[in-house]
Amino acid sequence: SSRNNPDLENLEVFLANKPRFVTLFACILAFNCLGSGVLWLSYACVNKRCHGLPFKASIFFVDQCSDLLYTIFPFYVIIADDYNQDASFSVLLAQLNTTSFLAFISAFLPLSILCVKSLLIIRSSSKELRNDYYKKWKQLQQQAVMTTTT
Repeated sequence: SSRNNPDLENLEVFLANKPRFVTLFACILAFNCLGSGVLWLSYACVNKRCHGLPFKASIFFVDQCSDLLYTIFPFYVIIADDYNQDASFSVLLAQLNTTSFLAFISAFLPLSILCVKSLLIIRSSSKELRNDYYKKWKQLQQQAVMTTTT
């Protein structure tokens, strides 16, 4: 029954028997690498057009989508396995387990850092947007004053 509920020792054998899962994970890695690579390359080569808030938003989108796909991948592997077609969702979730404290920390710590990073990016993006719109509003006010005085 280890084929149906793989643990860390026979994970390679399980994935070797399911090449579509390996291909899917490779696609997720490719999306992350290519997306981030293209964005950073455009930032380095065309800095005048690729900077500031649009660049931060693009990097944020690629990073968050990749992280979400990495998180969802184990759920998909369990749900898409042929053996689990008739099982309920709660039974499938019960198949996901961590056997050690180190495995829990290795999953929990990056996700908590990701949450803090996301919060900081949201705060800085909101501040930049507010400052940009305030500058535009200030310019419009100055133009309105100039037109009323002339």
